[in-house]
Amino acid sequence: MARSIPRPSPINAPGRYLHQWLGIFAVILASQAEASRHPELAKLDLEGLLNLTVSTASKLPSTASDSPGIITVYTAEEIELFGGRDLSEILARIPGLAPYTSVAGNRYRITARSDAPRVNNNHILMLVNGIPFNRESYSGGLWTQAVMTTFPLDAIRQIEVIRGPGSVLYGTNAYSGVINIITKRANELEDRISIGAGDNGAVAAGLSLGAESANNDSEIVTALRYSQTDGETLSMHDNSGEFRTRLEETTPGGLVSARHQGFHATVHWGRSDLDDIRGSQLALAEGHSVNERTFIDLGYDYHLNP
Repeated sequence: MARSIPRPSPINAPGRYLHQWLGIFAVILASQAEASRHPELAKLDLEGLLNLTVSTASKLPSTASDSPGIITVYTAEEIELFGGRDLSEILARIPGLAPYTSVAGNRYRITARSDAPRVNNNHILMLVNGIPFNRESYSGGLWTQAVMTTFPLDAIRQIEVIRGPGSVLYGTNAYSGVINIITKRANELEDRISIGAGDNGAVAAGLSLGAESANNDSEIVTALRYSQTDGETLSMHDNSGEFRTRLEETTPGGLVSARHQGFHATVHWGRSDLDDIRGSQLALAEGHSVNERTFIDLGYDYHLNP
């Protein structure tokens, strides 16, 4: 007995992939819009990205492609596109870094390569222009709120991140990663004032100024920031009933750097006032922590003739 085999219906290829083409077209339009806002990023091709100058992996200037370590570089333009309010939110966007955020611990602990978060968090070393920035903190991370929440983002030229051990070069705290924050020079800093406001009583302001002498042997860079929010209302229950609170934050900070011929100085000050929740699930309580710190780096550069 003969059997008829149904013929497959023809596939409408254009209609089948129409939504995919529309998605690709939307991505292209969005990338063109961002490129018009930030022409510096659009000008960098693959070779230009590989030739970015880095120094964290070996303590010597080299290109990213020749760097001996696994290093990731984020420029000032990329940091601006991240849209973070402070350094902790910027680092949270970097692959391989994981912030540990909770209502009891706030936003100051960060880990790398699946390293378990802990109270002292002394496994990641943070640098400012190659100088340890968080090593002098108690246990390397217990009181680093001011490091993560008060550093002016406008003063950052690029962030270099090494995911992996760096203790051979940097010693204590560089067990699972190194984060090097490189600040801008006076000719790289855009003079501007920024003011913003949002819901929950959020207010933010920033000031950045740079000046240099006519012969370029002296310069000064100033970047200030202020952020304050009343926080969202949180509601939870313990044995006594409903517990309601708001986590307020106030984080002023500033960075000033100066150079004169071979002398250089960098000063950062920040104060972090953060509310948190303490106690236990049986009896919750409101908490508050204040972390104020000052970082000073003084030095003189003398270049030997080859």
